[in-house]
Amino acid sequence: MLSRDVARAVNQRRDALGRYLAYGIVRYRLRSVSNLRTVTCPCCGYMTLSDQGYDTCGICRWFDDGLDDGSADEMSCTANDGLTLSQGRELFRSRLTIVNEHSSEYLDEQELLPAKYDIVSRFDRLVSGVAPRLFFDSFSAIQQDLKVLSSRRTKLIRARIAKLKN
Repeated sequence: MLSRDVARAVNQRRDALGRYLAYGIVRYRLRSVSNLRTVTCPCCGYMTLSDQGYDTCGICRWFDDGLDDGSADEMSCTANDGLTLSQGRELFRSRLTIVNEHSSEYLDEQELLPAKYDIVSRFDRLVSGVAPRLFFDSFSAIQQDLKVLSSRRTKLIRARIAKLKN
């Protein structure tokens, strides 16, 4: 039952964000910017993936392997620690990441939690409704913050590797 509720929430989020892309002014302004992530993650439902496919979500860390609701209970690829999409959604709901809590990467994700909560809450404000003309500016700011989050994550990983080498 809980899995269905989580899936419903993810799909509502995806639909609400996707509706903005139907507005001509939003589509027009998005075309003028390269490298925007306008594909929603099947796990968390936020627009964090590129349209190139096979990408990792900057928020929940789900690797988009092509599985979606129709195969949500099938085992995912090894990049998602063998989780099903349903299991990944449950983990995201409870701790904002699918990363195994016993891995060293989990500590990095914990350090990034405040930034992730900020991005998620700003996405949620978009979902609750803003005028289409305001969507682009808010969305662009969130996209910039996703890049900063990715950069911070990379620095944490590099620092952890350097520490292991010493």
